[in-house]
Amino acid sequence: MPQAQTLAGLMNMCQEWRPGDHVQFRAIIGSFLRLCGAAQRQLADQLQVSEASISRWANGLAKPHVRFQQLVVDHVRDQTAIVMDASKRPARRRRVKDIQAAR
Repeated sequence: MPQAQTLAGLMNMCQEWRPGDHVQFRAIIGSFLRLCGAAQRQLADQLQVSEASISRWANGLAKPHVRFQQLVVDHVRDQTAIVMDASKRPARRRRVKDIQAAR
C-alpha cells in the first residue's frame, strides 16, 4: 500500500481503512508522520505508548490490537483535520493601529 502524498489523501486513507487491514494501517502511520511533520515521540506521547511501538507499527514489525488500531486511525484523522484547517487559514495581518502602537 503506497503512502498518501497529500493531507487530503491521508484523510481518505483514514476514512477507507477497515479494521484488521494492517498494510493500510502501516501506511497511515507512515504518511501521518511524514505529511504532518510529527515525530514518533510526539505520536507516542499522544497515544500513551512507547516510541518503539510507533516505530514497529510504522515499519510493519508489529501491529496493535484491532480496537487500538481504530483509536490510532481516529487520532490520526483528527490531527490531520486540524493541520488541514490550520493550513487553510490566512496568515493574520497586523492592523495599521497595531503597527503604529508597536513603534
